[in-house]
Amino acid sequence: MESKFFKKHLPSPFSPYQPKREQKLHQIEIQKEIDILKAANFAGQIAEKYHLTSFQRVAFTTVAAELSRNIYRYAKKGKVVFYHILWGKKEGLRAEFIDEGPGIANIELAMTPRKSSQKSLGIGLSGSRELVDEFEIFNRPEGGLCVKATLWKR
Repeated sequence: MESKFFKKHLPSPFSPYQPKREQKLHQIEIQKEIDILKAANFAGQIAEKYHLTSFQRVAFTTVAAELSRNIYRYAKKGKVVFYHILWGKKEGLRAEFIDEGPGIANIELAMTPRKSSQKSLGIGLSGSRELVDEFEIFNRPEGGLCVKATLWKR
């Protein structure tokens, strides 16, 4: 069964008549521990380039580090794809974390807040969800997990 979680902090600013445009900025393969740092650094750089608030920069960087580490630790292989998004007058950034692991058997349980027992920031999936405006997680039909994290510029 496919599960999805959405985090919405703001009322939807989108009109169904305004097309969403997205531009792929960069893709980072996650196969080695150093790739986690590459993903986090790139997230911080683009958050600054697109003038997100200082809190949003830290949040986007933290989410990139945490979810990239999850790919490395649990799936061993995957990628992070970064996008710049325009939707009407709204502008934002999205990172998609796509792994080649087994997926998560119980996404609802995985999303419950709990303390990390591993060497990480300890925020996990639920903490990452709290740091962004939109969060989607699902097992891919072809295998693996996909997490999409979006921040809208304020």
